[in-house]
Amino acid sequence: LQYYTQALALARSIPDPVLEAKTLRDIGTLHYNLNNNATAIRYLNQSLVLQRKSSPPANLALTLFSTGEVRRFLGQNDAARQLFLE
Repeated sequence: LQYYTQALALARSIPDPVLEAKTLRDIGTLHYNLNNNATAIRYLNQSLVLQRKSSPPANLALTLFSTGEVRRFLGQNDAARQLFLE
């Protein structure tokens, strides 16, 4: 997590919104794997905002999928479905 936090600060200082969005997604996925679901959603949502503005479609698709997985795990099936369909 420490290295991801450093990478996020670097991406923001450059600035590189694509790298920032990817790093936010990676931090969110890490928190999901650590069962910190509320924190995971927070990072993934930040990533989605940036992804929708500046990232290649493949990056956005990965973030939509990751966010959908967390929502599905939390029992938020309608929200997960919307993300999967997008």
